[in-house]
Amino acid sequence: MIIEVTEKIVRVRESDDLKRLHAEFSAVPPSAVAANVLVTSGLASAVEGDHILVSASALRELAGQSATTQDWSDSYQKMIDYAAGKGWYNPAADTIRVHIEVATTHHSE
Repeated sequence: MIIEVTEKIVRVRESDDLKRLHAEFSAVPPSAVAANVLVTSGLASAVEGDHILVSASALRELAGQSATTQDWSDSYQKMIDYAAGKGWYNPAADTIRVHIEVATTHHSE
């Protein structure tokens, strides 16, 4: 799953691929405008260097809209459980620590 962030939009691509999760920005660290778009969207609460803190429930809702696999919800929970085991999920804040990658391709907006 990829969280794509530009200076105009935030969207989730490849929702059915729950074996990976990262955010794509045009640069690392992201521009202040792109970071603001992300936080304003409600999907993330903060940008911290080369990571973002993503609301697990907001991501479930947004990604679930484009998911096509029948067992997606169960697979999503397994992804959260895996992240928790690695220390990337904070259950008290319901946030996932997601690393940022530089987008290598540009998708249509």
